[in-house]
Amino acid sequence: MQNLIGDARFYFETSVNMWEYRHGDKTQSNLVLAMSPVLQFPAFSFNNTPFYVEAGIGVSLIDETQFAGKNISTHYQFEDRIGLVADFGHTNIALRVIHYSNAGFKEPNPGLNFLTLSVAKRF
Repeated sequence: MQNLIGDARFYFETSVNMWEYRHGDKTQSNLVLAMSPVLQFPAFSFNNTPFYVEAGIGVSLIDETQFAGKNISTHYQFEDRIGLVADFGHTNIALRVIHYSNAGFKEPNPGLNFLTLSVAKRF
């Protein structure tokens, strides 16, 4: 039987995140616990470095429902992601867009979007 996902890679990511928002002299922080299954597909290679496109939909628990001037209504949010990952062997560098939303279970549902740059080292 042929492998349906080819050279794709699958992993679960768990994370603890601290969001911080500053506007003028006011600051606000929010603690987020998240878990997401992620699927990575080979995209291209540059200078012998493989690049992967990744996507995932997970769940998160957010400390405060008011953040960055928005009411996100629920502590439970879905975490959607899409990104590009460079694999340097034991180190990965990733650029991701991450979207949080309660999927319309409760209004308002403005969603929150983040652009992230991360470096991960396997050990």
